[in-house]
Amino acid sequence: MELDWNVPAVFGVAKFPNGGCVVGASVRRTWIEACKKTLVELSQSVIGYAALILNPKRENIVDYSLINEYQDHSLLYLSDGMSTHLTFLDNGERFSLPDELIIENDKEIVEYFINAVRRIG
Repeated sequence: MELDWNVPAVFGVAKFPNGGCVVGASVRRTWIEACKKTLVELSQSVIGYAALILNPKRENIVDYSLINEYQDHSLLYLSDGMSTHLTFLDNGERFSLPDELIIENDKEIVEYFINAVRRIG
């Protein structure tokens, strides 16, 4: 994911056999940390929605006017074939994560992000 403030941002999609999915995202100080956090979010969603994901009698949302709250979006993505609507997120570009390990305290992390926002102007 590209941002105008030049910090690692990762968006992930976990697809299911029915074509449904869950999504997760993270912005962190390093690419490795952003990937780890995105994977944690995806895992939490899979576990949190397991009863729905694994239920063959789950109803699909077909009337988008029923999407009124944040939770409704998550349930919508579980519907059959919804991951096909997210293909625009994958431009096919691949890259290797840099070998980076930065151990900082909370103050240094906060300063990093404040400076990143300041660079935007």
